[in-house]
Formats: sequence, structure tokens, C-alpha cells
Amino acid sequence: MSNDRSPAELEFDFAAVARVASEGGSQATALTTMLHIGDEHVVVLSGQGDESETVHRLDLGAARIARDHFHHDPPTSREIERAIDFGEEEIMRLGRPADVTATLWSTAPALRAWSLVSGPTMTIEIVELWFQRLASASLG
Repeated sequence: MSNDRSPAELEFDFAAVARVASEGGSQATALTTMLHIGDEHVVVLSGQGDESETVHRLDLGAARIARDHFHHDPPTSREIERAIDFGEEEIMRLGRPADVTATLWSTAPALRAWSLVSGPTMTIEIVELWFQRLASASLG
């Protein structure tokens, strides 16, 4: 069963995340961004308040990356590097964020394990560290 969901299906989750963000002290004018990692796509919704203002769908799903980039078990460091490069190219399609103080949220089950280790928020540095650890593990 695929865990891909349409942007319309994710609007309810976005509203819930926005409410939690505002209850947690985020300003009403703060930008909330929600990330959903599906099997074939990543959906990114952003907005102020409880309705998204922008929706992006990237060809960056977990199963898609595994199928298109990982041909060994475990993946080689070169395969991981190519997958990271592909991911970075897809993310660049979003453009530079207008509000670098935006809070990023996710309802993706794939990120629950990360949040148990890293806590409820992740900086860019933490994500880069996880990628580096993954690449190092592939080298042995």
C-alpha cells in the first residue's frame, strides 16, 4: 500500500500542524511548512494560518529513490551520493525560502525514528550530519 497522499488529502494535516505551531508559541504571521514523504513523491505545503498558500510536489519519494538510485544492498557510497545530489536538485526547484525562520513539520512515518534521536526539530546541520553518517556507513 502506497503512502503517497495528494495535496488535498494533506490539507487537514496542515491545518492541525498550524494549530499546534500557534499553540506552541509561533507567531500568527510565522510561516509553517509541512513535509510529507510518500513512496513516489514529497509534498511540501507552506502558509500562514491554517491553510496552505503554496503546494509543491517533488519527484523525491522514498521508494522512487531506492528504485532509481540504490542497486546494491547496502547501497554503495557512490549510489548514496547520487541520490543525495538528485534530492538536492529536486529541493532546489522550490527556490530560496522567503522566510528562513519557517518551522518545518512532518507527518511522515519515515521521520519518526529520526525525531526520536534528534528531537522534535532538525537543523540543516543535523540533516547534513545524518547524510554524512549514512555515506560513512556505506564506506564501512
